[in-house]
Amino acid sequence: MPLDSIESALEDLKNGKFVILLDHPGREGEGDLIAAASMVTPEMINFQITHARGAFVAILMPEEQADYLKLPLQTPDSINQESQKTSFRLSCDTVHGSSGCSATDRAQTVNILGGVLRQYNSERTEWIEVRSSDAEDLVRPGHAIPISANPKGLQARQGHTEAAVELLRLAEMEPPVAVDMEILAPDGDMANSEYIRAFADKKGLKVISIPQLLDFIEVF
Repeated sequence: MPLDSIESALEDLKNGKFVILLDHPGREGEGDLIAAASMVTPEMINFQITHARGAFVAILMPEEQADYLKLPLQTPDSINQESQKTSFRLSCDTVHGSSGCSATDRAQTVNILGGVLRQYNSERTEWIEVRSSDAEDLVRPGHAIPISANPKGLQARQGHTEAAVELLRLAEMEPPVAVDMEILAPDGDMANSEYIRAFADKKGLKVISIPQLLDFIEVF
């Protein structure tokens, strides 16, 4: 599949846009829709759940960010039986919302996990930053699923979590936290490369891969 440049994807991430991140075909073979968590809007969450349709809204972050927000592991690493040993953290919602399920509530939760509290202005025309976020902005459990990266990054684990955190670091986003959702095909199976490329072209999205990112880091 033709891929876009890492540089162009970083520029889109800096500008609050989605990019599609592919992992190695021999691993999960998935394409995930990711963006900077701190810049997510309700419209972006609605786009994810409408067009990507993956299992849930995931928020990928360094383990120190998860610890700062008081989000413990769901299962200790020593007894984690998930196929990829993914470090799922305790689910959460914004304390400032209602049920936590609406696109607005989920966007606010994602922003909080990404380091900022955002709210609509009084006319509901702007999604504005209010202040930095902290653990008290969250209730637990909830509808958003944080996932923490391996502390050794891509050297230890070549997953979407580690790659997304590295991309946000390269994009100079602090903290480097991404929102993520897997892309499904219309029939409900995982989307293949042909579908992902066509979807990306239709929606104007960049497509990059984890092997491509590893090569970029080595050169960079």
